[in-house]
Amino acid sequence: MGSGMAAPNKEVIKEGVWLYDGAVVTDVRIVAHPFTFGTGDCEDADDVQDDQPEASFAVEWGSPGERGVFRSVAVNFEDADAAIRHVEDSAPGLVWSN
Repeated sequence: MGSGMAAPNKEVIKEGVWLYDGAVVTDVRIVAHPFTFGTGDCEDADDVQDDQPEASFAVEWGSPGERGVFRSVAVNFEDADAAIRHVEDSAPGLVWSN
């Protein structure tokens, strides 16, 4: 990721901040993708290896100390609620901005 802007093929659904190591304000956002990511592993079946046309959601984790930079992502949540629960279970001090 490496950018504060969402790529044109995804929509930012929810944004917030949390406290990395209990002290560093760090960004997080939920994005919708028009597809589900494949593994890219040639040993997997085609329906697992290749991107699929079903929509999915992802959590993009900001880089601590670099506001607006997203270097880590958790993909293929079936719905926004599942992605939101993942963040809420993982991010201490979380505050959603929308």
